[in-house]
Amino acid sequence: MKLKTKHFTRLMLVTVLIFLCMPIMASAKEHSYDSASVTTSNSNPYSKVAITPQSSMFATVQLSGNKPGTFALQTWQGANLDTANVPDVLEADLYYPINIGTDISYYNGLGLSPEWNTYYVNVANNSAKFGEYDVDLITDRYKIGNGDSIEIQLDSGVIPEVDIIVERQGIYQIWHNDVGLTLTIISPSGKSVSARQAQLPDHQFGGTTLGRYFYFAAFEIGKYKTTFTTGASTVNLRCEYFKAKTIRSGASISDGIEPGSSEILNPEYQKFVYEMNIDLLNYYVYSLNFDFNDPGVNDRRIFYETASASSTTALNTGDNQLYSPLGGSKIYIVIDTPDYFTWASPGVAESGVPKFTLEFNEIKSDRVDFGETEMIVVSQQDYVVSRFIKTRKPGIVSLQFESVGPSSPNLIHGVPYIQEIVDDQILTPQVYDPIYATGGNYSINILLSKGTYKFGFSHTGYLGNEYLRLTTAFTEADETSVIVRDPAVPLTSGQFQDIRLTGWSNMPDPDGATHGNAFTLNVDENFRDYGYNITFDPAKNGQIFNVDLVPNLEVLFDDTTNVFVDHTGNASLPIKTTGGTVGDAFIIGSYDKFSSVQVSLGTASDTDAFVWQYLSSGTTWVNFDSGDNFIDGTLTGSGSLQQSGLISWDPAALTNWNYETSTSDDVGNEIPSTDDRNLYLVRVVCNNSAASVPTVNNFSLKKYVRIDFDVYNEFGYDVGPLGDPYFDEFSSMTVTNVIVDNVDTSYSVGNPALGLNYNFNYETAFLFLSTNDMEFRNYNGSNTGVLEELTADIVFSVSIYRNNDWIQQEYRLGKDAPTTHSADVNYTTVPYGHTLVYNASDVNLAYVKLIPARNHQFDWTQITMQVTNGTVNNVFYYLPWSLENYAIRSDSLYDYTYTGSLEQHSLELGFVTEYILMEFDINPTELDGIVTVELYAGHFGYEMITFKVSGFVWTWYYTVGAVGLAAIVGGVVAFFLLRKKKRGY
Repeated sequence: MKLKTKHFTRLMLVTVLIFLCMPIMASAKEHSYDSASVTTSNSNPYSKVAITPQSSMFATVQLSGNKPGTFALQTWQGANLDTANVPDVLEADLYYPINIGTDISYYNGLGLSPEWNTYYVNVANNSAKFGEYDVDLITDRYKIGNGDSIEIQLDSGVIPEVDIIVERQGIYQIWHNDVGLTLTIISPSGKSVSARQAQLPDHQFGGTTLGRYFYFAAFEIGKYKTTFTTGASTVNLRCEYFKAKTIRSGASISDGIEPGSSEILNPEYQKFVYEMNIDLLNYYVYSLNFDFNDPGVNDRRIFYETASASSTTALNTGDNQLYSPLGGSKIYIVIDTPDYFTWASPGVAESGVPKFTLEFNEIKSDRVDFGETEMIVVSQQDYVVSRFIKTRKPGIVSLQFESVGPSSPNLIHGVPYIQEIVDDQILTPQVYDPIYATGGNYSINILLSKGTYKFGFSHTGYLGNEYLRLTTAFTEADETSVIVRDPAVPLTSGQFQDIRLTGWSNMPDPDGATHGNAFTLNVDENFRDYGYNITFDPAKNGQIFNVDLVPNLEVLFDDTTNVFVDHTGNASLPIKTTGGTVGDAFIIGSYDKFSSVQVSLGTASDTDAFVWQYLSSGTTWVNFDSGDNFIDGTLTGSGSLQQSGLISWDPAALTNWNYETSTSDDVGNEIPSTDDRNLYLVRVVCNNSAASVPTVNNFSLKKYVRIDFDVYNEFGYDVGPLGDPYFDEFSSMTVTNVIVDNVDTSYSVGNPALGLNYNFNYETAFLFLSTNDMEFRNYNGSNTGVLEELTADIVFSVSIYRNNDWIQQEYRLGKDAPTTHSADVNYTTVPYGHTLVYNASDVNLAYVKLIPARNHQFDWTQITMQVTNGTVNNVFYYLPWSLENYAIRSDSLYDYTYTGSLEQHSLELGFVTEYILMEFDINPTELDGIVTVELYAGHFGYEMITFKVSGFVWTWYYTVGAVGLAAIVGGVVAFFLLRKKKRGY
């Protein structure tokens, strides 16, 4: 008896230990994430359940009951994603359970906005039978880790979820039977994971594969949630982990099978896996060469990680292959051999396992200081040269890459040619203005936040060294503030702030440009209904326009003797002859076209006797008039030349004011010789012989300057997290061929109302400016003007404003549920909870901020409105995390009527954010301008499901827990019994 007891207890202990050591075969089926019950009744034939996952998940909506009904899985706006129907029959319970949304996946691991991850299950009666329905969110959930195998019996109505348990970083390969799988894999942090799929060669007989598989790189520790679709009913999975060998920069690896080895005759599947730590600041050049059996580009991969995904790219063959890191601090390199053999003949396998050498070399980046010019030299041996810059404040970085010599290297990155390094991710700047890109020369202005940025150059394959001249400049962004203005009142000079754009010199572009500049400003959620104005004022750009000239010709024409008397450069200039007759004239000439004459009088005229003229078409003197924007500053009530002053006109308005070139006097046309010079001529002619002789101390001319340029501007936000700014544009505008001269008072460009009504989460905004294609017209020797490069500083005046013609009110929703749905609303009995009354003649836009009742966010909600004494242009609603406005009139779930001055709407939606902002654009129909908007918003109070990770329970946990507990108890009991018997010896 003692011996039997001893054998029994030993057997029991061994059985328990064996059981505990066995791999757990996940055989559980449906798992419910969460559940709810909804009830329909005669008074309320509808009901809804909200699905608001708080982590990544794969699930199917399952409905149970015994009554007929119609069911739909909907978005937060009510659009159907999937539907089902149970008819009104006696055996309605036999139709249940019903699964809808069998391929719906919910991802929320990347901080996605809640409205994009909230769904609703709609339950509605299709008969007079009402009752209760159970709503469950279920999945067929399994677990697998390294060395585990599982068999999945697929339920066609339930989405499967396989949790791949990752305990070590590296490459995980899931083998499966000969079925096709369409995969979705989500990492523990919610990133999308790219996997490669392949299959082994066929059996010699039967034509079926030796195995299919997929593999991916695991950069995180934890559960990789996986789902798939397939036409098969059974899927067998086995998990295998491949440990990576470490690659170090500069070290060559030789791997694969050796010629003549036994592996040639007995080939086996192999996977070559390597890992390498990387520095995002640098670039990498690698060489991969196969002695034999290159598996092909699909089976040569680099796996890398970004902020939102785990991805893969090709591992190319050959020398001097460039790898530019895309994120993360590590990469995995895989050379796979799915075709590790081919059938050379029946029974004879020909090896396909490769032999190769692989080497990576790190190209370290050197820092570039702003303002320096460097000759970049890229040799064939180095292949890549890398540089980086650091910005300590927001500002404009100007980069110039100038081709030098017979060949220049390639820029590694496309426009804007640089990349930003933020933590373990690579970002591409979004706000930039390419100035010039021709013949290997590139110039660009880029708005950058504080940070580190890199750029690189790669050899093109030219036989020798390649050269490129790099020049950098940095312009710190200015700060400004938003003014509040009345849109009916024009902007004043005091509401503008000047911003200087520095001229960009030594650029290969034959047209000029400026380094960009920007204003940054703080904004809040009320920064809406804004505008900006950018004005170019020649008066603030005197370095371009304020050019004084000395006359090149000053001649008095004696109409009595028909003689020209040269007074050029004299101290005192007689405007007519003593006792002269009508027709005496004083002529002024200049090489450069001019727009004004400053007259410094010595002796004033005593009567109204003088008229100003210009030479038209080289033969005719034409009077200036008001159509030429002619202003005579020497004019008093008694005539011209009676005081010192400015004579000005608009040269662009003159008819054929061309230069005159002659070698002799033309008495008939009263045109003096210009001594073969190209001179623009004006004159002041006497028309009263009784006038006295006025004298002029000197004439000072103002050169006519006309410039053309393109102005580029962008408005946007810092969309990065706090501490990590990242500029992104909201709107941009390019105005080409802006023409300004020193006669114009100013030129303005901008947008008075961009309609930004949904700034809810940004704290910093910017306005970026840049100019290019800058030219001035040189009229010296040209009647039309020769376009020449302009490389001067330009000053703009900028005003960023918020109009004050809007109001906002707040409406806190109560807990009273709507009595009926929108399709059946009776507007005369609606219990309107908020009334907005305002003067729409004075107020352009009115806002009402809807705040949900406590604990009712995500509840299905009805919004009903009625407008009196107004014609609705638009009614929009905005969600705080959305860069989109939603028009009530185009919403799919609403009831809408319009009769005369009464417009009514009722719509339903899921209240998926912390508030909803409604915007009303209404024209008044009454003389007093008063518009009334009555609003009602109410929650239906349907049961809501919120899914949390802590609530996840697997069925097999219960099984293993129960069996495990029994096994542990049994083990303890067995151990206790065994010990007790030993004591008797």
